[in-house]
Amino acid sequence: MSAQLSAKLNRANLPADGGQVFCELDIQGGTQRGQSQQYIAFCIDVSGSMQGDKIENARSAASQVLGSLNDEDYVSLVTYDSSADVEYPATKWGGMNKSDLRNAISNLDTGDYTNISDGLERCRSELQSLPGGRDVAKSILLLTDGKPNRGQSSESELRSLAQELSDSGISVYAAGLGTNYNQDIVRTIAEGSNGEWDHITSPNQIMDFFDRVIYKGSQTVVASPQVHIEPQGIEIGEIYRRQPQVQEVDVDRTSGRLTAGLPNLQNQQTQQLLFRFEAPSGELNTQRTVANIQVTQNNDTLQEMDLYVNYVPNAGQYAENDVVRARFADAQARHAASTGDADQASTIIAGHGQTIASQDGQTIINQSQQQIEQLKQADTVVGQFENKSQVTRTKRHDGI
Repeated sequence: MSAQLSAKLNRANLPADGGQVFCELDIQGGTQRGQSQQYIAFCIDVSGSMQGDKIENARSAASQVLGSLNDEDYVSLVTYDSSADVEYPATKWGGMNKSDLRNAISNLDTGDYTNISDGLERCRSELQSLPGGRDVAKSILLLTDGKPNRGQSSESELRSLAQELSDSGISVYAAGLGTNYNQDIVRTIAEGSNGEWDHITSPNQIMDFFDRVIYKGSQTVVASPQVHIEPQGIEIGEIYRRQPQVQEVDVDRTSGRLTAGLPNLQNQQTQQLLFRFEAPSGELNTQRTVANIQVTQNNDTLQEMDLYVNYVPNAGQYAENDVVRARFADAQARHAASTGDADQASTIIAGHGQTIASQDGQTIINQSQQQIEQLKQADTVVGQFENKSQVTRTKRHDGI
């Protein structure tokens, strides 16, 4: 089975007048057999600010990480400064003259301005022409140390481009290097394409970033899945992704059905979505379906389930699973923190923390608050970026 879908509610049993309910959706990738084929496009900043250790480490990291590729993988190399160039077109790793690619990497040199959008467009052209498959990940590895000042440079323009990439089945894994890049831009490109973003504090961490992304691609079991939620008598508010990386999910609500892209499902990895809704009143001793949920790929349904609540007369059955609400608060607060609003994040956590009773729920609240306090106490921009990056890395591995 390529995907599994399950749901938890903080309150599955309700009184007759209904009430607010928090929902956790867990979408798990199936078991992989061997490593998956993947298509990789390196998109490397060669603007003037990359000279010195930065470009030297980028060259070294790109060359070394090629050893992680399998013969069936495709790889291409794109660079950008005032415009973008395809230094090496998409070619199957097992059939290429590898020294040609390594020479192209070793000859990378710096130029002047920063045109991220042209780099992404060139990568899309390289990846789009390749045949897809259920478990074939198409990934752009974007590295930048600056702010875009040529081409599409606004956050809204780059968000639209990222969504176009996602619609094409391409995810961007973006890393900002140093202290002068635009963090909002880097985050927007990654989140808008259902990829991930990270902050790299020193050039020698570039290798780890490249290696981590290539490993993720090799573990793909479902590429570019989607989740569809069809509400039945309820209104669903904002949706947050808590795993693999915390963010507010961009949802298409135009058809009455909520549709959102998901990151590639990886081998036995769980993606976690959280949202809340107001359950309507209902007749006691009845069950009501409040939503139909599907996970799909290319219009093929992989998993489907109904979400329902029970109306019961016994107050003893109203006990809350407050871990679900704590996870929602954690995702909402960490998203606020990652966008620079640490005070709002603290307010969210404090508000929920007062009414979370279980030990597991309190553990989540306490961990979230500690990370947010680190952000608030950071004295420099670098410190803030490091702590935000720590938040996202912690969320990827948080099993609570």
